[in-house]
Amino acid sequence: MRRLFTLLGIGMLLFSCGISKSSRNSGDSELRVMAYNIHHAQPMGEDYIDLDGIARVIEQSGADLIALQEVDVDTERSGKGNQAEMLAQKLGMDFFFAKSIDYGGGDYGVAVLSRFPIIHQQIIPLPHVNQGAEQRVLGLVRVKLPTGKEVSFASIHLDHKGDARDRLSQLSEVIRVTKEMDGPVILAGDFNALPGSATMERVFNHFNPTCGDCGHTYPANSPSKTIDYIVYKDPANTLRVLENTVIEEPKASDHRPVRILFSIE
Repeated sequence: MRRLFTLLGIGMLLFSCGISKSSRNSGDSELRVMAYNIHHAQPMGEDYIDLDGIARVIEQSGADLIALQEVDVDTERSGKGNQAEMLAQKLGMDFFFAKSIDYGGGDYGVAVLSRFPIIHQQIIPLPHVNQGAEQRVLGLVRVKLPTGKEVSFASIHLDHKGDARDRLSQLSEVIRVTKEMDGPVILAGDFNALPGSATMERVFNHFNPTCGDCGHTYPANSPSKTIDYIVYKDPANTLRVLENTVIEEPKASDHRPVRILFSIE
């Protein structure tokens, strides 16, 4: 097992209670999944980078699989280093960074952190309709749980502009890629779409939701919109949602993270 760094002292309030990693063992039949747009580790309303703050949020959540969005590598605004790799080192996890675009002298994209071994990883470019739209990618991994079961997990960040056509075209590729996958597939991230929108209707036509009345996630200091989600498909019905939590973290990023507790057979 990878050694985790000691929990830092500042506590967080949750809408529902979690269990720390230190209280768990490799035989657990539960899986904790997080979606977190980290805003390149720039705290809400500030002009500095605080990667330790992001690491603290993740550590205290007890999450096993984390889908990160807005991750920097060697950019002018964030400094040298791969933010996904540095978080993985702080947390004792495996990582995978999926570059979307060149940015500020470095790279920018999505990432996955995993408490379990990553046995496969893939960057899937996503299409866009509007000329000049930002390139988006799906960061897809396959992990092996301590039980030997394998789970596919993907980090996604859909287009943020008002025209839903780009988001819908990007979803079409995600649906195509995941359609024939064996075993559970969990998709997590910033969908940039509200409940009831054409985008989320399309998502829920192909993936199972993990919440009914999903909590607000943006902006972090006073959230009024739900745009971050975790969804899944599981033909064999081995996953069951036990808990949906929006973590009450108003500062570390401009988004609040979502955490789902699954039971897994």
